[in-house]
Amino acid sequence: MSVDLAEFVINETEVSVYPNPASSMVNIEILSQNKKEMVTITLYDAIGKSVYTTTVNSENNKVQLDINELESGIYTVSVSNEFFKTNKRLVITK
Repeated sequence: MSVDLAEFVINETEVSVYPNPASSMVNIEILSQNKKEMVTITLYDAIGKSVYTTTVNSENNKVQLDINELESGIYTVSVSNEFFKTNKRLVITK
């Protein structure tokens, strides 16, 4: 039995970050995810410091993040697992 890695790969168009820009809450949603797949969502600030991280599966493929404690600026949302990594830009305005 062979495994097609394409079913485990998520590309940039399958990750939704909204609203963007955001001021108090942001939603990070993985639109297409294999049922057995776990992915890690990490939020990095402008200097590359991790400010939030969580792991989600297909049962919980949406994360609502309270960003009230974060400063205004440009952040990177990284979604990854052992087969892929994709990044999205997030702008936080206060």
